[in-house]
Amino acid sequence: MAFWAGMQVHGAAMRSGHGGHLLVQTALVDFYPKIGVLEDARKVFGEISEPDLVSWNALISGCSLNGFYQEAFELFKEMILSGLKPNGSNFVSLIPICVKLGATVLGFSLHVLALKYGVLAPQASAVSSLISMYSSFRDLSSALNLFELQEVKDLVSWNSMIAAYSQNGEPDKAFKIFCHMKFEGERPDFVTISSILSSCHLSSICYIELIHAMAIKDGLVNENAVIASFVSMYAKSNELQAAVLLFQSATEKNLLLFNSVISGYLLHGLPSLALSTFSDMIIRGVNPDSISLISTISACAASFDPRSGKSLHAYSIKNDFLSNINVMNALLAFYSDSNQLQCALKLFDIMQDRNLISWNTLICGWVDIGETHSAVTFFKQIGHENLKFDLITLISILPSFYKSENIALGKSFHALAIKTGFDSDTTLTNALISMYANCGFVDDSHVLFETLAFRSIVSWNALMTGYRKFKSSKQVMDLFHLMKEDGKKPNSVTLLNILSSCETQIGGRSIHGFALRNFDSLEITVHTSALCMYARFQNLEYCFRLFHTMDRKNVASWNTMMSIYPHGKHAQVLILFKEMLECRSRCGNNAQSGFCLFSTGSS
Repeated sequence: MAFWAGMQVHGAAMRSGHGGHLLVQTALVDFYPKIGVLEDARKVFGEISEPDLVSWNALISGCSLNGFYQEAFELFKEMILSGLKPNGSNFVSLIPICVKLGATVLGFSLHVLALKYGVLAPQASAVSSLISMYSSFRDLSSALNLFELQEVKDLVSWNSMIAAYSQNGEPDKAFKIFCHMKFEGERPDFVTISSILSSCHLSSICYIELIHAMAIKDGLVNENAVIASFVSMYAKSNELQAAVLLFQSATEKNLLLFNSVISGYLLHGLPSLALSTFSDMIIRGVNPDSISLISTISACAASFDPRSGKSLHAYSIKNDFLSNINVMNALLAFYSDSNQLQCALKLFDIMQDRNLISWNTLICGWVDIGETHSAVTFFKQIGHENLKFDLITLISILPSFYKSENIALGKSFHALAIKTGFDSDTTLTNALISMYANCGFVDDSHVLFETLAFRSIVSWNALMTGYRKFKSSKQVMDLFHLMKEDGKKPNSVTLLNILSSCETQIGGRSIHGFALRNFDSLEITVHTSALCMYARFQNLEYCFRLFHTMDRKNVASWNTMMSIYPHGKHAQVLILFKEMLECRSRCGNNAQSGFCLFSTGSS
């Protein structure tokens, strides 16, 4: 529509005799690239007898906007050769190209050229662009030198320097610049607040509270965009209650605010509250966008709520979101995570566009249900859509090889990882260690483990799990001691491995004591593993004591307790079974979860 309107205006200008006027021609050169018609901009520019700086910059900017970077620089060179002296706007158009290309030398050359032509002093926008460029190159000293050389600093320059420190993980320095700006009497705006807040989660909550107080003082908290930034940051800083209170205090709740609080609920593992907030948004007449839908679809998957997920699918169809690939990928993930792979496949087949995320999601779905052949078939089909698999694809498919007869396929994917250079990634190597161990080739796992330059806790756990599965208790304990010498702190997976591998009760009690001393709270799986360990050594007293101190129990913990009673104690087993059913009834356990958790209460 914009194209045809522009063409009509262009035609009217030509008919009225104004088509050859420099201002009209320049406006057209500026207009056409913005709607993606660069060729028409070139034609109009070619008809200008004596283009001025504005005309040249319109075409240079248009080339940059449409990805014709080399042509933009060639035009810039041609402009200088024509005798025109470049201004700040020319550099503002060209500097972002250096950022996109990662061309540090070219960027530095532009800086030198800007100094030569003396355009930096009167053009704060050019200085800000250079600060942003040096920030993207992680050259903060050059950015700061450029910033400090400015005699008069406007808000754009302050914001650029704050953003430079924030984006490079320097929250203290960003906050220092922010305070300096306040001291100089410059009033922050929404961009300032967003930039300074983006790094606050790396530091103390005190920073957020202090910035919040300053924003209140400056009267910025009346803007929904600022409130949304604070809601998001409080949630990321484990201050969900503060985020919710701030959200509720807003007199007018817009889309940005709703999206922030929905994301906060998801971040804190409260999908049901995310879903109810989405419903409230609809009731209030606020139309969701793709971000709202993606977050809420994820909440349906996390809460095992297939009905709500299908309702959101219907909503997406009704409101023309089917062309949004991110929403479609979220629906694919929902159906896959909800064990509704047939629905995922139907959706996949009708998708207008599919990217690598779409394929990876379906591969994960096949792997989750143990369909190795289907996962490999899907992997082979990726190339048919002119896509290349990535690291995520390989990591996703490797868990499907978990039997000795899968080892040939597993090795072929290992060879593919080496050929493509992905084998240098620690995460992929960890997945390969697990794959070889699952297929019964623990020695090969150990060889891979020894090649790792950096061993994460996942690396140690993967090898320990392999030895545990094949009853090599001594190797598990040896690895545990070596891991501690390597300075790695055990996690719950480590504890599960070593508790299952203890050959003596003294060793098991020692590990259990270590866990209690070094962890603020233990996961239910660790409690259950300790329970199984004591049951293995027939220590009924410890089993009962541990069982009755567990705040929450799963089916495995109940089964363990029922199995330790001596033969003939049927009445006690039945009593425990009855208590388990009562707990399940009280908690309204969701059977679809596949992992039943019961609150113990008075049991």
